[in-house]
Amino acid sequence: ARAILSTAPERDAVVLDPYVGSGTTAVAAHLLGANFIGIDVSREYLESARARLKNAHSERPALNKEVALHRVDNTFAARKRNSMFVGKHRKERGENESAALLSLDL
Repeated sequence: ARAILSTAPERDAVVLDPYVGSGTTAVAAHLLGANFIGIDVSREYLESARARLKNAHSERPALNKEVALHRVDNTFAARKRNSMFVGKHRKERGENESAALLSLDL
């Protein structure tokens, strides 16, 4: 789901999976409103993917949870610009600005 959202955010995008397997990418594309082409040499895998697509609605909660965990509302640049430091730039509670800058110079 994350790969589809980051590379094909338009709802009418086409996702190509040359090794469809059990259909995980197909289900994610379907639930995200993207078109999908799946290819596999195994008829068993293709049938499994088709069956999974028929019940794709049952996987909606898992997809929503995955997307919510990895959604970025503010880029690093925006967080930094708005003094919302993260990672090694994060300020500790009660730490003043000069102490934070000093730790970055080490």
